[in-house]
Amino acid sequence: MSNARKLANLLGTSTTVPSSKLSLVSGDMPTGSVLQVVSGTNTNSSSLNGMTDLITLDITPSTTSSKILLQFSGVASSVRRYVGYQLFRGSTQIAMGATPGNRATVIAALDSNNDSTNDGYCGRSAAACYIDSPSSTSQITYKLKGGNYYTSGSGYEFELNRAALDSDDAYMIRGIHSFIAIEIAG
Repeated sequence: MSNARKLANLLGTSTTVPSSKLSLVSGDMPTGSVLQVVSGTNTNSSSLNGMTDLITLDITPSTTSSKILLQFSGVASSVRRYVGYQLFRGSTQIAMGATPGNRATVIAALDSNNDSTNDGYCGRSAAACYIDSPSSTSQITYKLKGGNYYTSGSGYEFELNRAALDSDDAYMIRGIHSFIAIEIAG
């Protein structure tokens, strides 16, 4: 059917489109369209041990074919190594390497050179994205976790949104973490 015929069918004998014909549902949107965006931030400044929930987002997909684009970025530091981020859908970790064995399963890790003198003054940035296919129209909870994934010994703290030494000086940093879930029509 031609576009002109479709328009004529919409208008009928009137030149005004009826309000009942103006609503769109997610099924009307082409593949790749953004259907909804949910976001959260964490501006807390603290020293963490172990993997800790940083930001939680709830999203309810419109259709089972929808994809959820997850993106995060943040600033943190550590005077040691072994700090990174994990993504969870509910209680299930997603976005991780295959057959990890004893290896840590993270989506991103902070760069650290294990120099406790200099790393104490630096903030490191991390960012990652992942496309999830939950195949559900029920509410889904996504969690961004961050922290030290190897805690053998002391001094492995994850400094959230700050430099490890965190003095009130112009060369120190304070930052934020941002987490976004975007539903995309599948």
